[in-house]
Amino acid sequence: MDSICTFRSYINKYHPEIASKDWLVNVEVLNRGDFAIKELKKLIPNGMEKVRCLVFFYIGRDKNVVYLIQDIRGARNIAINLAKDDVLVHSLKLNK
Repeated sequence: MDSICTFRSYINKYHPEIASKDWLVNVEVLNRGDFAIKELKKLIPNGMEKVRCLVFFYIGRDKNVVYLIQDIRGARNIAINLAKDDVLVHSLKLNK
C-alpha cells in the first residue's frame, strides 16, 4: 500500500473525527535521535539509524500530527502514529 493510502486507511479507521481535515505532508530523512517524542525512537528497528518520515499535519487550532515511519528508501512501512501537542496518542506497528 502506498504512503497516502496507508495514511488515509489509518486516519479513517482510528481517528475518523479528524479525517476530513485538509492534510498537508512533508517528507524528511531523520536520524533516530532526531525524534522529539522518545516513544517514536523505540519503534525504529535496531541497527536502523536513518528513516524516512512522512509528517502529515493540518493548519488549525489543534496540533495533530501523523508520523508514517518508513525505511530510508520508503519501500517498507515501519509504524504510523498520531501525536497531539507533541504527546503520542496512538501508535501502530506495520509489517511486523
